[in-house]
Amino acid sequence: LSSGVRNYVNLAQRWKSIASQTSGAADESAFTTSLPSAVPLAAPSGISSPGRDVQASRFSGFVQSETSSAWCGTNVVVGYNDTASLFLQSVSGLTIVGYAVSTNSGNSFTGGRALIPGVLPSGVTRRDFMGDPVVGCASKTNFFFSTLTMDTLNDSSQISGVSVTFSLDGGFTFDNTVMAVGKDATNHFLDKDWFAVDPTNPARLYVTYTDLDTSGAGCGGDVRWGIEIVTSGDGGATWSRATGPPPSHAGDPGVEFDLDGVVYLSTLDPTARDGTPIGITVARWTDGGRSFSKAAYAMDTSTSFAFPDGVARKLCGEEGNFFDYPKLAVDRGADSPYRNRLYLIANGINFDRDA
Repeated sequence: LSSGVRNYVNLAQRWKSIASQTSGAADESAFTTSLPSAVPLAAPSGISSPGRDVQASRFSGFVQSETSSAWCGTNVVVGYNDTASLFLQSVSGLTIVGYAVSTNSGNSFTGGRALIPGVLPSGVTRRDFMGDPVVGCASKTNFFFSTLTMDTLNDSSQISGVSVTFSLDGGFTFDNTVMAVGKDATNHFLDKDWFAVDPTNPARLYVTYTDLDTSGAGCGGDVRWGIEIVTSGDGGATWSRATGPPPSHAGDPGVEFDLDGVVYLSTLDPTARDGTPIGITVARWTDGGRSFSKAAYAMDTSTSFAFPDGVARKLCGEEGNFFDYPKLAVDRGADSPYRNRLYLIANGINFDRDA
């Protein structure tokens, strides 16, 4: 599971000891955010508030993680899993999602903000934001925030989903949350969401995620790792039914548009011994979801790369390279010589029996 969800599980296990310390903490004034003089901030200024780390870290093995950023005009919003944000809770539910805002192209940030569940829709008694935040924007004022979400309904049943929350003031405040996709948490857990805005049509939004499906349908009782996508053509007000690429893809999807509105989907590839994902593929989606192109390998275990010791390794028995958490970016410079060039970044992990 992602670190955001592990935070959530950790929080649930320790809630009795933590709850008494969260009451009354309605804003960030409850925190001391200054650093000791002996620990200077790196330049440029930091985004999250290190002064809150010590207070939150005793409650979880994670503090800030799984960052995402969006930049439109001079406004930049950076989102991240943030255990300190649970102190900025509302009566609507808990959150472990924090964010920071810059109005000067990232030269400085106003941090310490939390994505807090607002007014709940009918039939929902509680909404928890569980991490894996992704930020997108359509203009300097119009920003979007997707995150893993767990809704508790009137009958105490739960819906695991991905929600999208909107900002009309450049990312300073987010409200009007819409559940882009939700499934019965009895048999489904949605994880590893990613979000993208079409630069040719800012009302066209895509959310992709991994559906950890334990219903056993067509899977012989095993967990189905389903990559799925939902889309909106009206700026996030309504969302399509889920669709997805061929079931051979394993998880951790990323989605991005180029300047011509073509969608690219990156995922882990499971074609390895024992079904372990060992590579990353990228597929094109050009016809509104009716079909994906044949996925092309962008990274696989035949790709050598240098580790800190300068040794390049390849897959061999229990040794080898493992790529994870792929994310895409596109050169959107209209006059750039590299217009629409794709860039892919991923964690590179080495398994070495002798290390």
